[in-house]
Formats: sequence, structure tokens, C-alpha cells
Amino acid sequence: MSQTHDTGRSDFETVVVGLLRDVRALVRQEMALARHEVQYEIGKILKAVLWFGIAVVLAVIGLIAIAAACVLILYEYTGLPAWLCAAIVSIILLGVVSGLVAAGQGVVKSVRIVPVRTVRIMLDDVKWMAKWVRTRFV
Repeated sequence: MSQTHDTGRSDFETVVVGLLRDVRALVRQEMALARHEVQYEIGKILKAVLWFGIAVVLAVIGLIAIAAACVLILYEYTGLPAWLCAAIVSIILLGVVSGLVAAGQGVVKSVRIVPVRTVRIMLDDVKWMAKWVRTRFV
């Protein structure tokens, strides 16, 4: 008599129990991978927020200190009206700010909400399990 009959389990039951145990372990590992991948993406989001924050701080500083100085310099040396000098300086500063915002948007575009690698691995695992079951029981 085989050992599986002594325990009261058939070969099929033993395989199914083993498969379920392996699937449970695999799901735990995939969840850990998904958690790690999401943490990585959150890090990229925080990096984008940092870039936007720096852009805002520099825009405020630029609009208050540098803009005032540049307006006065243009007014003094060009003879243009003060409002035109202020408009020229503002346009230049806003161009710099838009460059910083574009850098932050570049990081935001690379953020993935769905953990792509984990999903791909899980799909591959499901395909492998289906193939394994087909070869054993079909």
C-alpha cells in the first residue's frame, strides 16, 4: 500500500493541496513585490512634488527680488516706460519657471499607478500553473 493511502489522501488530493500551498506562497511573494513597486512609484511622486516646490519657491523669489532689480536696471539704461520693463522681466522669469515645471511634469509622466512588472509576473505565473495542471490532469 502506498503512503498516500495510509494518510487517507489520494495522489490527486496531495497534488491539489501542494498546488494550493504553492499558490498561497506565490501570492504572498507577489504582494510583497507589488508593495515594493508601489513604494518606488510613491518615491517618484514625491520627487515630482519636490521639483514643483522648488519651482514655486524660485518663482516667488524671482518675482520679488530679481524682478525688481531687473526692472530698475532696464528702466535706468533703456529709457523705456517702467511698465514695459516690468513686463519684459516678468516674461523672462515665467519662461524659466515653465522650464522647471516641464522638468517636474517629465517625472510625473513616468509614474505608473499599476505595478506593471508585478502584473506581468503574475500573469506569467497563472499561465504556467494552467499549463502545469493541463499536463498533469488533462
